[in-house]
Amino acid sequence: MCINSTTKIITRSCVRRLYKDLLRFGRNELQYTNKDYFCQRIRKEFRVNRNLDRPEDIEYYYKKGLTLLQKRAILLQNSIAVSNYFKQQQFQIHSSQICFKFIPDKSRLPVLNENDIEEQFVQGSGPGGQNVNRLQNCVILKHLPTGIIVKCHQERLLQRNRKLARQLLLQRLDVHYNGTDSIVEQKKRYILSRLEQREQRFSDLRMKKLQYQKIFQQQRQKQQQQQQESDYNEN
Repeated sequence: MCINSTTKIITRSCVRRLYKDLLRFGRNELQYTNKDYFCQRIRKEFRVNRNLDRPEDIEYYYKKGLTLLQKRAILLQNSIAVSNYFKQQQFQIHSSQICFKFIPDKSRLPVLNENDIEEQFVQGSGPGGQNVNRLQNCVILKHLPTGIIVKCHQERLLQRNRKLARQLLLQRLDVHYNGTDSIVEQKKRYILSRLEQREQRFSDLRMKKLQYQKIFQQQRQKQQQQQQESDYNEN
């Protein structure tokens, strides 16, 4: 508290500083109260009490202003703490989704037999310059028992495209033989399940946030009632 240590009297500069701090708090940091009403109330209080000359009265109203500022600051700190808590919870949800790895059931995955494959190499097409049209690095695979045909020209290197083409053919065979038990369908179900879990967690998080906001609202109303009763008793 800004009090002259020799005379034990609150100086005018201290009062002006408190006045500016309260107005600054009302304009920039106030959350659960109308800012215009709060600033008007502060101006009115200081205007009514600016002619006080008794040191006891000056000290009383000065401490009253400090107390009001401290209470508001505590509410602000609590709201910031709650906001940080929910941000941390959201970060934990996001992190858990990243760390959780999809592990498919590969017990029914078919075996790709090279004797059942007919392989062709053709010239590629698309962006990449003349080199793409000159080289036969596009791979076409045909699975003879099922008649499934795949084409791969994702890379410039032929060996890389051969490997990718076999992976694509194996995926198509898995869907053909296993249907809903294929790895592709397993991954779809996994993604849907994770999305449902995420939505449920965010729903629970929103409910908790509303509960905390309700608690802070009740605390604010209680403090306002106490302040009004205190003002009424003083008058």
